[in-house]
Amino acid sequence: MEEIIPAGLHTVEVAVLDKSGNGELYLRDLELEKNDWFYVGIADVTASQSFVNGPAKIVTNDTAGHYDNNLSWMGVWLFIPTENLATTGN
Repeated sequence: MEEIIPAGLHTVEVAVLDKSGNGELYLRDLELEKNDWFYVGIADVTASQSFVNGPAKIVTNDTAGHYDNNLSWMGVWLFIPTENLATTGN
């Protein structure tokens, strides 16, 4: 059994800070019911441009065009719904 936050009333603290540690602190009250779900989403986008001289395309056997001196990009999207496991089976 995994427990992220148990069911009930909780106060959470969120800090938004810069590199020096300065920023704002926020307190929020959360009430989690037995049937609450958590949703996690992640997006990763990578853009690159190659400035290759020589046989990089031949050596890597690249067929996606990464070494054509053009702009290329790729992205990954991930979305995971998760039931609140703190109360599963109760």
